Amino acid sequence: MNLIYFTNGAGLADGEIRRQCARIPEVLASLQDAQASHPTWDILNTFLLDEEFARADGDQRRDLVRWTQWGLFERFCRQRIVYAEIFYRVNYASPLLVAKEFRWLLRTGEPVKIYVIGPGLDEVPMLLRDARAEFIEAIDADPSLAWFWSGLKKVANA
Repeated sequence: MNLIYFTNGAGLADGEIRRQCARIPEVLASLQDAQASHPTWDILNTFLLDEEFARADGDQRRDLVRWTQWGLFERFCRQRIVYAEIFYRVNYASPLLVAKEFRWLLRTGEPVKIYVIGPGLDEVPMLLRDARAEFIEAIDADPSLAWFWSGLKKVANA
């Protein structure tokens, strides 16, 4: 069984991750589409510049996460991976409750692949710790995005 899991997008707090995400055509298109609905807010500058992102309020950051994840999900859907259900971290009071929900799905004994729309993973895989559950970051699942994380490692090592 394949599942989709949208994290809370905490990975976007890192400026380098945001800049790498902006290089993904579907994410950039999602942010540009959002700009049409928000003419007084420079969405791309807020997304790309650390000081602008730091000044963004909670609602703006949630919107940036939502638009980024929408772009990542659109790209993921092009891989034609069939999934049974979608889970959103924001619908649960804690990551422990998300892990509990996944554990409940594992009761059938069937292995589960959980495709994570982050970017990046959160603490749920550590909380679940079940060999039948395989967490796959959606960016990692796309061979065309092999540059994404290696680009971050180069920046970190510079």
